[in-house]
Amino acid sequence: MTIDEILLQAASQGQTMFASSGDAGSACAVVGTNGVPGSGPPLVEYPAASPYVVAVGGTTLLSNADGTYLGEAAWNAGGGGLSQFEYSPYWESGVQPTTGVAGQSAPVSIRGVPDIAMDADPNTGADVYVGGAGTVIGGTSLSSPLAAGVYARLQSAHNNQLGFAAPQFYKIYTENPNASETPAGPPPTELVGGFHDILSGSNGAYTALPRYDYTTGLGTFDIQAINASIGH
Repeated sequence: MTIDEILLQAASQGQTMFASSGDAGSACAVVGTNGVPGSGPPLVEYPAASPYVVAVGGTTLLSNADGTYLGEAAWNAGGGGLSQFEYSPYWESGVQPTTGVAGQSAPVSIRGVPDIAMDADPNTGADVYVGGAGTVIGGTSLSSPLAAGVYARLQSAHNNQLGFAAPQFYKIYTENPNASETPAGPPPTELVGGFHDILSGSNGAYTALPRYDYTTGLGTFDIQAINASIGH
C-alpha cells in the first residue's frame, strides 16, 4: 500500500516512526470498544502493523515507595496480535513466531504487534496539568511518544548514527537471548537484551509469556542496558 511505501522510504533514510498499537487489546478497535479487550474480532491496528514502524504496546508500571522501578505487567487494553496483511521483515526472524497462513505450502512469518511496550495504563500513567488542574493520562498514545523520546536520547548518545530503530532492537535481543537479571517485582520481569521482558498480564486473546509475545513484544526499555548495547 502507498503508506507502507512512504514508511519504507523513511526507514531506508534512517528515520524511525513509532506507532501506538491501540487501546482495544487483541480486538479490532473499529468493531470493538476502545479500552475493552476482547470486545471485537482479533485484529491489529495500522500503521502499527506496518513492518516499517516500531509498534508500541502498553504496560501497567509499578514502582517502589521511593519511585524506583518495581515491575510491569501487560496492560489489559494494550493492542497486540497478528496482522492479516503484512509479513514480518527479516530483522524479526527468530524472535516472532512462524505461523501457517492459508494458501501457503509452508509456514511463513507474518507481522506481529507490538515490537516493544511502555507504560500505558491510565492508572499508572503520566501526570498532566491543564489550567492548573492535574490528571493522569494513559493509553498507547502515551507509550508511543515515551518510546520515541527514549530513542531520541539514544540517538543523541550515539551521534545520531543509529538509523531505523527496529533492526537495532531485534539485533540486541537476538544477540543476548538469555535473561541476565530478574527484578524483585511483583509483577516479575526479566532483563533480556536491554529490555524488561514482561511475564504477566494479558490483552484478551494473548498472554504475556517469557520472551516475545503479542502483548508487550520484546518488552520495555532498560535504558542503561540498551544504551550500552545498541549500535555495536
